[in-house]
Amino acid sequence: MNKRRVSIPMTLAVILLMAAPSFAKTKEQKQADVRKNANETLAKLYRSQPSAKAAIKAAAGYAAFSNFGMKILPAGGGKGQGIAFDNRTQKVTYMKMLEVQAGLGMGVKKFRTIFVFETKDAMDHFVNNGWEFGGQATAAAKPGD
Repeated sequence: MNKRRVSIPMTLAVILLMAAPSFAKTKEQKQADVRKNANETLAKLYRSQPSAKAAIKAAAGYAAFSNFGMKILPAGGGKGQGIAFDNRTQKVTYMKMLEVQAGLGMGVKKFRTIFVFETKDAMDHFVNNGWEFGGQATAAAKPGD
């Protein structure tokens, strides 16, 4: 009984802390931050794997995301944002990522990831339908602000 009273307030606190920084920014500021993070992620990838630059340039497109999450006892979650970039049309789609975790644990994580799409159909499916991963955690990326 006592565990339940502790976990609900802690979970709410985590959600509020994760959402707080986004309240003060305009849409343009948020988009600029997302583009900056995507460019930094690509730059790090190109430094560690120079051949990735040619692979991404030859691909139909790519998506770059940054994510932050917390896990406190029985529940956890995370959120992130990123862009999907269509190499043919040069169109940028701003997207959001949400993550839900179940199971006992404790910790904080921050990561960045890049998806490379070989075909236009794969790129379009990602942008229009998002992405889901099953297992301990579920993450979904959907078009957003």
